[in-house]
Amino acid sequence: MPEDQTYSPQTPALQYRLGDCTPAELLDRPDLSRRDKLAVLRQWDHDAIELMVADEENMGGGNTASLSDIRDAIRSLQDPQGEGEGTEDRNGSTVREVMTTPVRTVHSDNRVSEVARQMAADTVGLFIVLDGDAVAGVVTDRDIAVRVVGAGLDPAAHPIADVMTNRVVACYGRASLSEAADVMSREGVRRLCVVDDEGALIGLVSLSDLALGSESDAMIGRVLRAITRAPGSGPSMAGGVTSRHSETNRPGGLQVYHLRPKVGP
Repeated sequence: MPEDQTYSPQTPALQYRLGDCTPAELLDRPDLSRRDKLAVLRQWDHDAIELMVADEENMGGGNTASLSDIRDAIRSLQDPQGEGEGTEDRNGSTVREVMTTPVRTVHSDNRVSEVARQMAADTVGLFIVLDGDAVAGVVTDRDIAVRVVGAGLDPAAHPIADVMTNRVVACYGRASLSEAADVMSREGVRRLCVVDDEGALIGLVSLSDLALGSESDAMIGRVLRAITRAPGSGPSMAGGVTSRHSETNRPGGLQVYHLRPKVGP
């Protein structure tokens, strides 16, 4: 069996963690097969994206190898005839292909304490908030930490509608990854509700999902820079489906939108 079709005795992703060495140094490691190196670099690719988002959110992502360096190393190992197993041409991918499903939801009347317990039980950090069968907002664990715990509020006394972000931006599942990135950049958000052609909610797509589904690290960097700015005032997506607050990305309250994503029966 050729050397590049074998695995090292131990899982390489556990031996080499992001930051232990540079991508170039990893490529020079004589003890790793080509496939091992690809496995490590792909794990680094995922980790680097998560750190980019954490750093943008002021959550202490830290300094590591750049995403472009990691992806350059991956490309250098990929065989032009397609032998780089596990690597696919992701150009032309749609949002539907990379979105997260099923969408986890809570109701706007649920107490903050209930939602926090549900987040812990489900090991998730975000819920879509519903008003009836329509999307009214989103809430993250960070929203609860900052807007409730940090503000000294009683989580059992407040409905999640008081602290959710009540500005919802959606894109179609058939939209391309670059179109979704354009929406995120223009609207200053890092997550989008995904709807079908009838406006029904079918998934959720995050900046991390786009980064993992796209070879364009420049596109991801552009979105990261843009989401530090205030939301734009123009159309919020290719195709026109949008639900947005009329002023700013502020917490609390239920709004009546021209069109809000619906949750099916």
